[in-house]
Amino acid sequence: TTPPPPPRPADEFTPRPQPARPAQPTRAPQPTRPAEPAFDPTSVEFQPIYITNDDGTIAPPPGISELAAMRSNPLISDDLWPVLEVLLEERYADFNTRVINNPRRAVRIAAGEADNIDVGDRESLQGIAELSGPFDPQGGPITYLANQGVLDENMATMSRHIWRDYSNAMNVQIMEIAGDSDDQNEQLNMQARFLFSEGLGETYAAIDRVFRVVLMDLDSPEAKDAMRLTGGAFRKAAAAVLEDKSDDELAELFTAAAPKL
Repeated sequence: TTPPPPPRPADEFTPRPQPARPAQPTRAPQPTRPAEPAFDPTSVEFQPIYITNDDGTIAPPPGISELAAMRSNPLISDDLWPVLEVLLEERYADFNTRVINNPRRAVRIAAGEADNIDVGDRESLQGIAELSGPFDPQGGPITYLANQGVLDENMATMSRHIWRDYSNAMNVQIMEIAGDSDDQNEQLNMQARFLFSEGLGETYAAIDRVFRVVLMDLDSPEAKDAMRLTGGAFRKAAAAVLEDKSDDELAELFTAAAPKL
């Protein structure tokens, strides 16, 4: 038998030379844009929202302090306020509804039950949290208006800066007053009461609006006497008139007041 022929050697593969790529033009380095400096609210002059009395004590602004801070904010133009007022009216209506829906809690707050916060008493803190829960808006008017898009970041930052200027002044006063106390918790209690009262500013204003309508409907001598007062004195006097009413009576009075607000 004749042996098979030997295998043919494989042709050696030679790759085809690739054409040279044209040189890429060299790009000149692009200048980096410097980052804009962060807004510094301390660089803007403003009128403080509090008054320092001759004896050194601090007189807080009337009404809601965050609104006073916005009024004092030079970054918020007069032309913007009509828009802010429309949104704030909606917020006022919301707080009116909270008071109307929680008459007993509103009476307790007006009576000053929240004025005695004790940071060392857990039951006291839990009781205050339960009492004020339905009135917690999860942020004050500055945050609310910023979230609505009508206050830009600088406006909101400046407004908070003005409010903190007032808060810091109050804290200095609190430290001076509490420095002579034998109670180690006195300073913390005073600071907590101040901050809690600030957080209830819009609730207090709504209580004033609703209670005045309710007292007008009562038309009693005690109600008329309370109507002559303002601020915290009015709320306490009005609470004294209303606290003996039953829950059903309060609900009826407050519901009847709603269309008149």
